[in-house]
Amino acid sequence: MRQSWGPPPEFMATFWAAAEGLGPSAKLRRRRGRRQALVVRVDLRGVRPPIWRRLKLASDLNLEQLDGIVQIAMGWAGGHLHSFDRWRPVDGEVTTLSLTTRRDEEYESGAGGQPEWEVELSQVLAKPKDWIAYTYDFGDDWNHRIALETAEPWVDGEPLAQCLGGRRACPPEDCGGIWGFEEILEALRQNPGDDWVDTEWFEGSFDPTDFDAEQVGEELAEAERDGFLRRLPF
Repeated sequence: MRQSWGPPPEFMATFWAAAEGLGPSAKLRRRRGRRQALVVRVDLRGVRPPIWRRLKLASDLNLEQLDGIVQIAMGWAGGHLHSFDRWRPVDGEVTTLSLTTRRDEEYESGAGGQPEWEVELSQVLAKPKDWIAYTYDFGDDWNHRIALETAEPWVDGEPLAQCLGGRRACPPEDCGGIWGFEEILEALRQNPGDDWVDTEWFEGSFDPTDFDAEQVGEELAEAERDGFLRRLPF
């Protein structure tokens, strides 16, 4: 029987909290006075086998820059919108991050929420096991969990973002979300040795095992020169 890997419970809680306006906005921590190196693990939720990346990031990078970094590390093409969130139950209420992106500002001048480029990583990831959610493409709804593993002293001269490891390729862009991706994987299982698939949402070659940490590192180094800011094609 085909197994369905739907969105994780905390993602749905975040979604309905945002949709229904439940609870207050989560408070941000104070910025750290001294730069640290934050080792985080990024997991794409709801997929099997696991797709993940381990990154080492400067604690004073902002969330707008983190968007560009996650895009590169995961392998997304960057053609869709995104959001950051954090869901936590506090006294029976749901608290969420209330942030705006530059696209929000373009469509609605003075949009509510704090601009994500004003929020540093250290304000949302301060202690091991702290985590935030990153959602990419509001149609396919790719939900990622970004969890802090360790905070280390900063070494001067190191890149602001490094890829320490990872596993498996992220799904093809616009492939129909988790369920469309399952169809791709099932098609590959039915045709071992063949990387070409033709499904309802996707046609082309795809190697789900493809991941090269060294290549990601080179792309991050190049992106650092532009401040990790990606340019949306619309």
